[in-house]
Amino acid sequence: MVEVMATSLLETSCPNLEEDAEDFIQEEADLEESIDLEKSKLPSKPPIKVKTLPFGIKYAFLNGDHEAPVIISDKLSVEETFKLLLILGKHQSILGY
Repeated sequence: MVEVMATSLLETSCPNLEEDAEDFIQEEADLEESIDLEKSKLPSKPPIKVKTLPFGIKYAFLNGDHEAPVIISDKLSVEETFKLLLILGKHQSILGY
């Protein structure tokens, strides 16, 4: 005669998982000393190389930052350029800056 037993993987793999988690949480809560982690610095970006542009276009810089150049028409007035840069500045994350 052959006897067959069935078992669940959940029952056999980690029977005390909840107890272990509670013990770990309690151990962490008992630690009174705080750990100060070093603030990581963002890696510096390589300098932007601006190239000579063809006739009819020019560089403008978002927020006056020479790390955020955009190419615009040189036919725009100062006021139009200012307005365009304001709009582009609001959406500069989309531009990758």
